[in-house]
Amino acid sequence: MTKGSALTVAVTGAAGYLGSCVVATLLDGGHNVLPVDNFSTGSVESIRGQAVKHIDVRDRRAVRDVIGNADAVIHLAAVSDVESCEETPEHAFDVNVVGTENVAWVCRQKGIPLSFAGSVAVFGEPESFPLRPELRRDPLNVYGSTKQMNEDDIHSLSSRKFPAHVFLMANLFGAHDEGDNGVIRKRTVIDLFIDAARANEPLKVYDPGTQARNFIHVKDAADAYLRSVEALVDAEDGATTYTLGSDQVLSVLELAELVQGIAEDELGHTPPIERVENPRDEAISERFAMETSPVTNELGFESYRTVEESIRQVLSE
Repeated sequence: MTKGSALTVAVTGAAGYLGSCVVATLLDGGHNVLPVDNFSTGSVESIRGQAVKHIDVRDRRAVRDVIGNADAVIHLAAVSDVESCEETPEHAFDVNVVGTENVAWVCRQKGIPLSFAGSVAVFGEPESFPLRPELRRDPLNVYGSTKQMNEDDIHSLSSRKFPAHVFLMANLFGAHDEGDNGVIRKRTVIDLFIDAARANEPLKVYDPGTQARNFIHVKDAADAYLRSVEALVDAEDGATTYTLGSDQVLSVLELAELVQGIAEDELGHTPPIERVENPRDEAISERFAMETSPVTNELGFESYRTVEESIRQVLSE
C-alpha cells in the first residue's frame, strides 16, 4: 500500500471511552473507519455522523464479515473493569480471550495488520522499573490474566502471517467529546476524586495510598493507535509489544492531594482525604515508570497532555 494513502480500519469497542476517541482520531487522519461494538458497556452510537455497527467479537463469523476486508484492525473490545472480571471470570474469559482469538484468527486468515490494547496489568507487582516488554508477566487478577493470554495468542498467531502491535497500556485519563453523545468520561480514580471534590465529599484513598500508577491521556493513546496502523501496513509479519505510557507517575494519595488543591483553587472549598481499606488485589508498588523510547523512536509517538491540566479544566467548568 502506498505510504500516506487512506486506510479502511476496523475498530472493535468503538462505542467505548477509548474506542470512540480512536475512531475520531482515525477520521481526522483521513482514514475510513468500520466501527463496531456490542454496546454492553459502551454507549456511543455514532462518531462524526458515522454509526457504530452492533457486532459481538465472540461471534467469529460476524467478526470475519465485518473486518475481513479491512486494511487494518484496532482491537479494543474487552471487559476492562477489574471488579467485573473478578465477579464473572467466565464472561471475562469469553469476551477477552475468545473474542481476541476470533479477531486474531481473521487477521491470520486474511493477512490483516492488528493493533491490540493490552495492559500493564500483565506485570502484576513489577520486578523492576521502568516497565518494559521483556519483563516477567505475573498478573494479580483475572483481567491481567486474560490480557497476558491475549498477548501470547497474538504473538503466536501473527508469526509469518500478519504484522501486529500489542500496547501494554498505562492508566487512561481525561475526557473527550469525539462522539455524537457529548462529553465521554471513564470512571477512573481521577474521575471519582473529581466528582467527590465537586460535591465537597471525602476523597477516598485505598490503603496504603502510596501505590503508584502511570497515566496517559485518552487522546494521546488514540494517537498511538493511529500511528500504529499507519506503520503496520508496511511492516513485516509478527508481533511487537510496546509499553504505552508517559512520564506522569503519581500515587493515589498524590492524586487525591492534587485534586484537593485544585478544588480549593477552582471551587473554593477543600474536600477532605479519607483513607479506606483496599478491597482489591492490585499492584502496590510506589514506582511505576515505563519505558517509552521504543514507541517514540519507532512510531513517532509522544504523550504531552498532563493530569493536572485535565483536572483543572474539568473543575473550572
